[in-house]
Amino acid sequence: MTGSIPRQLPQVIPEAFAEVARANPDAVAMQIKAEDGYRRLTYREVLWQVVQLALALTEQGVKEGTRVAVVAENRPEWAVAYLGILAAGGTAVPLDVQSSPDALASAVRECESRLVFVSAGTAPVLGNLGQDVRLVNFDDDGDPDGSRLSTWLTRTSPSRPQPASVAPTDVASLLYTSGTTKKPKGVLLTHANLMANATALIGTGLAGPGDNFLVILPLHHAYPFMIAFLVPLLLGARITFLASLKGPDLIACLRDTRITMFVGVPQVFAMIRRAILDEMGRRPAPVRQLGRLLMTLCGRIRDLTGWNLGRLVFAQVHRRFGGSLRLLCSGGAKLDPQVGRDLISLGFTVREGYGLTETAPVVSFNPLHGPKLGSVGLPLPNVEVRIVDPDAQGTGEIAVRGPNVMRGYDRDPASTSEAIRDGWFHTGDLGNLDADGFLFVTGRLKELIVTAGGKNIFPEELEAAYECSPALAEVCVLPMARAGEDEEHLHAVVVPDFDYLKRQRVQNVTMLLRDEIRKIALTLPPYMRIMGITILKEPLPRTRLGKIQRHLVHHQVHTVTNQPPERPAPSPEDRSLLEGETGRKVVEALRAILPAQTAVHPGDHLELDLGLDSLKRVEMIVALERRFGPLPEALAGNAATVQDLVEGLRDFQQHHQPLDSASHSWGDILKADPPPAVREHVLAEPRRLDRAAGAFAFSLLSIIFRAGFRLKVRGDDQLPLEGPCLLASNHLSFMDPFLILAAVPRSLRTRLYALGWQAYFRSGFRAWVGRVGHVIPVASDAPMTTALRTSAAVIRAGKCLLIFPEGQRSIDGRMMPFKKGIGILACELGVPVVPIFISGSFEAWPPDAAWPRLHPISMRFGTGITITRAMISAWAQAGRDPHEAASNLIREHIVALGSASAERAAAPSPPP
Repeated sequence: MTGSIPRQLPQVIPEAFAEVARANPDAVAMQIKAEDGYRRLTYREVLWQVVQLALALTEQGVKEGTRVAVVAENRPEWAVAYLGILAAGGTAVPLDVQSSPDALASAVRECESRLVFVSAGTAPVLGNLGQDVRLVNFDDDGDPDGSRLSTWLTRTSPSRPQPASVAPTDVASLLYTSGTTKKPKGVLLTHANLMANATALIGTGLAGPGDNFLVILPLHHAYPFMIAFLVPLLLGARITFLASLKGPDLIACLRDTRITMFVGVPQVFAMIRRAILDEMGRRPAPVRQLGRLLMTLCGRIRDLTGWNLGRLVFAQVHRRFGGSLRLLCSGGAKLDPQVGRDLISLGFTVREGYGLTETAPVVSFNPLHGPKLGSVGLPLPNVEVRIVDPDAQGTGEIAVRGPNVMRGYDRDPASTSEAIRDGWFHTGDLGNLDADGFLFVTGRLKELIVTAGGKNIFPEELEAAYECSPALAEVCVLPMARAGEDEEHLHAVVVPDFDYLKRQRVQNVTMLLRDEIRKIALTLPPYMRIMGITILKEPLPRTRLGKIQRHLVHHQVHTVTNQPPERPAPSPEDRSLLEGETGRKVVEALRAILPAQTAVHPGDHLELDLGLDSLKRVEMIVALERRFGPLPEALAGNAATVQDLVEGLRDFQQHHQPLDSASHSWGDILKADPPPAVREHVLAEPRRLDRAAGAFAFSLLSIIFRAGFRLKVRGDDQLPLEGPCLLASNHLSFMDPFLILAAVPRSLRTRLYALGWQAYFRSGFRAWVGRVGHVIPVASDAPMTTALRTSAAVIRAGKCLLIFPEGQRSIDGRMMPFKKGIGILACELGVPVVPIFISGSFEAWPPDAAWPRLHPISMRFGTGITITRAMISAWAQAGRDPHEAASNLIREHIVALGSASAERAAAPSPPP
């Protein structure tokens, strides 16, 4: 049954609801999934319960201004409690059920509520409020003394007092802000504030009485409260509560109840879009390509004509979501324009709005006809928006004026007068208005990052750019100073997409993430360069509407940097996994290569928690083979967590006969040949034409480097002209390997090989460069033993090998710690290591530049270092890891070369 709307509604919420209920008594007001189907309440039933509860509350002493807290999940009883409190003249204080017990208790005390509505799930959390606070339970398993909602609704008394009259200027809701940067504030919203906002939204025609609104966001937030609760109740529409947020339950609800209005946050819509595109990505290549083409065409046709062909072309997608979705409403945070664009191309109608708790909450909303993707729409008819102190681009602080602006902050006149000046509420958000009056929000004023060069950076825009990488699930950009420095730089806190990394079989997570960050940086202006990265395993702390709580992220980074995170006690399942025979052997193997007293848990990520980089993984494999016998490299190489490792080994043992245990060392590992295909690819001589072209290319590069970049080379007369050797250099830019190849004599260049990421040399011109330049391809999903064995095979064949021991390019021009790989090769192969120091190439081609720029470059070769058996024995006797000691020694020689170069550059020129 479809409801109807009275033309003029009173400006008091319970009175307005009563008029709508009397006009639509038999229409379903709200419903929720129960064990035996959906439990439904009509408008007549809801109104009766609200009146009964208001009388009971009045009997309990609730009157004008009395504050009553509601601490419960979304459900019809929440709605009845809220409306009943208001009908009794009181002020409702909805609180977040996911807050800590201490935070909830503090909020109840702060708002001075002596009565709290709870559910069976939330009552135990509020057990310590004291005897002066009474709990009223929505569920019948509440206290037997009558503190149950059902008892209050059925109690009758002829002498019960009537509820007090309510004025539009009375406070209806005390709502607490989400607290993304500091302690939440209490916002006082009157009946007039909320009704002005609701009637303005109803007047836009976005929804009608026949709509069915899905409520998945917590109603203690102003955005879902207004869009998914108050507006539908004043429309005579239907509200559907969904207790579970699991994907299958959501899909079932959309199908069973024929939802038309989906009110969500950007994260929810990004999840829906990703699920659709992932499903499309599992189809054969021609089907995938056709799907993307059809999406592009449907989106373009919809832009030009307004015809929604996507709903027909992708009808199967719409049927999966119930087939009745009419509008997706996004708010609470900024919607990624690409997410909106893709959903619109698929035939969904997506509209984004903007608001704050202090504005009750909606300020603007994109109209159904003529929206602008990327904007937050036009201000509501009764709302004024202006930009305060705009810059040259028209961007400044957004200020709002209208009947929806709050009365003020609870018991905080100073903050109120600071926020509301001359009748305008200063939002603290930055944005601009275009010529058509559409509002664009660019970020928070308090979150704006101003670089040392005076450039303004909006973190959300930068985060959206980096989150385009499928390897990055979440990114938070913060201004942070590095150790020993006062100047702040951009620091990225990233949460990897572990499902993606597992599918791609990535072993070196840190390296891949840094490469992804660098790749995206090339598309951004130089001042947006990320200078540091912190990797977290757990999702970033967010408000219930999806906004990053940056102050908590900053605290997390500080905690990760300065002290190890606290670990919860292992569960019985964890203990069982590690106490079995396989688990015990895995823990023994890990502890053999980890620092003493390191605790090992099944959920530990091998790299992020236990610090096993690609070389440590090889040591782990060796330690495991000593206990289990020879193992497939992929088994241990592809495991992400300790649990993966134990389960993989257990499965391997069940399907294979146990083999004799092995006692491998690094020497044994390097003696083994790499796979034949790899050896043939690497050591095969280039074709004559390729050799000629390569010789010409490197000669040309030498001319370009010496003339254009004024390349100066010193110490090249010390290079060995015969026999195998290792060349070890600091790494500043993409140019470095080409600089070295162009600087060394031709006799050395023709037998010089280098390790390089396979992704850079996969096809086309880069593949040719890899062949001519003797690049040993290292794949992110390949075991490191393959690269090491290939390197050793190159040395045994009498060739030379160029290595950048830092493992990656410097992000700021400073030399980073060396990986242990160079020490392993130097100790085990016994060939000389030639140190190389490069300066100037960072300035010539920094990580954030797409192309190099002319800048002087210098290179200095040092005397070869040979790691002798005596040195290895001395390090071992001193309790040092010989491989790490050798790596550090080589680094010291390279640093010394840099110091010598700097002294030479600073020395005065000799007299003529």
